[in-house]
Amino acid sequence: MLTKGLISRGIPYFIEKGKINFSFARTPMKTYIKTSGLEKLDLKKLVQVGINLESKDLESSEAELYSLLKSINLSQEFVDLLYDSIPESNYTNLENQTRRDGSSVEVIDQKVEDYEREDLKVDVRGKEKGRYSRTTKTIVTKERLSITTRRNFYIIGHLTQADLSLLSDFSLFKKHLDIVNKCMVTLGHSDIVIYGHSVVFRDTLLLAPGGKKSLASIGGLYGKNLQKINLTEDQYKNMDILLKNDPVLFKNYALRDSLISLVHACMLEDANFQQMKLGIPLTLSSLGKSNLVRS
Repeated sequence: MLTKGLISRGIPYFIEKGKINFSFARTPMKTYIKTSGLEKLDLKKLVQVGINLESKDLESSEAELYSLLKSINLSQEFVDLLYDSIPESNYTNLENQTRRDGSSVEVIDQKVEDYEREDLKVDVRGKEKGRYSRTTKTIVTKERLSITTRRNFYIIGHLTQADLSLLSDFSLFKKHLDIVNKCMVTLGHSDIVIYGHSVVFRDTLLLAPGGKKSLASIGGLYGKNLQKINLTEDQYKNMDILLKNDPVLFKNYALRDSLISLVHACMLEDANFQQMKLGIPLTLSSLGKSNLVRS
């Protein structure tokens, strides 16, 4: 009943090896920029900020999902009543939620960095590769439902060897990374678990078509609103002065680079799902190989 109910509501899905995989709408993109104390920024803090940015939206989406599952699982006379209370916009096609033009981006207050949840724990595993935290919630309806949640936290960069080396604890976690064409990424399951999230690394340099490896080229794929912001040679070489003299331009330049990588990764995650695979692909060639095999 559950699977038929979700399919009837237009939720994107694929079936493989006897399992049905559904894909729900993304939460809105949010941005955060840090311009001071960078020498103290470590992987734990980076993950913490990311979790704090999306926690309220994920909690809201999770509650709506539970309501949807309950409505499907209840007796028929309650289905319409409960389903009518769930906004249809929350279950529209994934592609419509990607915000290719970078719009609807909310800038979060810096206080998000200071908020550390007491229920979160840090655990960087060594030999226990692939282990992660699971949480289970039971929904009491006509038939008992048990939902287990596994959390992946993707860190996406462009030239990750440069980005990640700036983190203060890089020397401690770099041994858990794999190198593909000089990019630092995660092959298979991640053995870095922070705050109950398996931390997975991706590099958009590996996800760019040949001859278009730069961020400017990738941004150009998604229209003028995601094009890389141009700086003069003097501004580029003196970013500290740019931050002091024109903080708005500095912020917009930095955020645009991040949004280009994020939007591109999201679009390729959608393409990966269409090829009956989950998550952000490691390389563009792996996505092409999958498409070739299924063609």
